Amino acid sequence: MKLSLKVVISTIITFFSINMWAQPGFCPLSNTTSVSSGPDTTVCSNTCVTLTASNATTTLAGTTTYTGTDIPYNPFSYNGTTNVSLAIDDIYSGVINLPFTFCFFGQTYNQCIIGSNGQICFNTALANQFCPYQIASPIPANNNNSTKNCIMSPYYDMYPFAGGSITTAVYGTAPCRQFVVSFNQVPMYSCTAQLGTQQIVLYESTNIIDINVGSKPTCNSSNSNRAILGIENVDGSVFYTAPGKNGVPWTATNFSYRFLPNAA
Repeated sequence: MKLSLKVVISTIITFFSINMWAQPGFCPLSNTTSVSSGPDTTVCSNTCVTLTASNATTTLAGTTTYTGTDIPYNPFSYNGTTNVSLAIDDIYSGVINLPFTFCFFGQTYNQCIIGSNGQICFNTALANQFCPYQIASPIPANNNNSTKNCIMSPYYDMYPFAGGSITTAVYGTAPCRQFVVSFNQVPMYSCTAQLGTQQIVLYESTNIIDINVGSKPTCNSSNSNRAILGIENVDGSVFYTAPGKNGVPWTATNFSYRFLPNAA
């Protein structure tokens, strides 16, 4: 059987491109990687040919603006390697050291805190303090510490004191590591039989943010089932949310969303 080498290379690139964006544990690119296969060549079955990729380029984008988009659902394990103890309702964790420098809305961070209501926040002055739970309207109208300078995965009134786990994990190798925060089967406040499973993934170098939602349940007696899936800057002046998921009632199963930096 004879095949055009260009066709083979094109097929391989397409295959890996599709699967790289769907599989965890990779270093996503801010733009397209180009590969030159050289002149057309014919190969026969049972013949070995050495393929050489060239001109592979990556342009990193600034983080002052983002583009949000749905992506295929394929999360990391929701059982991370390090437990985050949040045994009191509505509280921020202690300061957590990030495994790499992460840029968020034009600022660089080496530390974060985790909110018991589904957030990563970068205002470490709030460590071990009260984490607001009330959601009365979409952001930014009801801005408070739980949304400013935070990633919401989504943010709603969770109750880890009643069960479930909150964990962190680091995957990959520099400069393509991933810092993963997982909320696994955490009960909702006022509806403790309803369990939420969700995850935030921070990517080294590219500063891409993925949010994976295994299950966002419903509880009308808690904030009228309102929840926020999004990101917001330090003073609440700029924010991005997934469509239909900003401070309104909603549910989701096996859903993923990406915030892609796109500034110059």
